[in-house]
Amino acid sequence: MRDRNSFKNQNYELIGHDMFSFPSEDHINWTLTNDTRKFGEYTLQKAMANFGGRSWTAWFTKEISISEGPYKFHGLPGLIFQLEDSRSQYIFTLIKNRNLAETYSTTGFIETYYGRKPLEISEKTRVRKKLEFYNDPLHDMRNSYKDNMRGEMFVMGTKITSMEQFNELSKKLQEMIRKTNNPIELDKAMTY
Repeated sequence: MRDRNSFKNQNYELIGHDMFSFPSEDHINWTLTNDTRKFGEYTLQKAMANFGGRSWTAWFTKEISISEGPYKFHGLPGLIFQLEDSRSQYIFTLIKNRNLAETYSTTGFIETYYGRKPLEISEKTRVRKKLEFYNDPLHDMRNSYKDNMRGEMFVMGTKITSMEQFNELSKKLQEMIRKTNNPIELDKAMTY
């Protein structure tokens, strides 16, 4: 979530089974080019920026004078229609834009997680929580199994019959976490 006239953002991240929020201030310095192209009925202009450890190319139109785009990308003199990083790992394309009859409140929907308000934390605490989760991604399930050894439990499609299984499953989950460690803001990728 972001105040439209500021560089301040409120970020939300699920870590394990808990939702956290943390503030950030994200300045994006755009370089406008003279390159243009058509997108349907709109003429788009090219802009470039470095943000979050990636190089980005945006195509925006001055014909819609809303200085917005996907994620944290804004600040151009028009609406961003397309945005792509230089490695083509993230590609955003505007599919539909329409005027709503009224402004709708998102309170209780976007700002909550299963009806619970996220806990606000610092960036330092976010990194610590992510490392704790990575080091023991099945902590909660391991404790649940330990507390209720008579009940049947499945983890990642595997029927748990002993505590030792959690070690192998944790290694698989850690491998998956490492493989998918490619956030939009690459400079915030975790070092595992």
